Amino acid sequence: RLACEDQETDEKLSRQKEECLQYARKHDYQVVEVISEIASGIDPNRKCLQKLLEICAKNEIEAILVQHVDRLSRDLNHTKSLLQTLAKTNTKLVTVTTPFWDTV
Repeated sequence: RLACEDQETDEKLSRQKEECLQYARKHDYQVVEVISEIASGIDPNRKCLQKLLEICAKNEIEAILVQHVDRLSRDLNHTKSLLQTLAKTNTKLVTVTTPFWDTV
């Protein structure tokens, strides 16, 4: 997720995606889908975030890989709520650059 569109948008999204894909390969995760968006991390109703949560609710994945936890949310209370939702669906959160957020 990126907050706004600028000249470096494609490069930033590509870098985040590549870091996550490298991590997935290194740790034997099978990537089933890559979801990216340009939207504010403050907005809990982002279309792509809702799609991700629907996938989790269907138990279609076992983990979400993100470059950093703030790619999911920039609001601490919302992050806490997301972690609780993921726990209910047995979906792990794996952060590529900040492993102390991992729920593995």
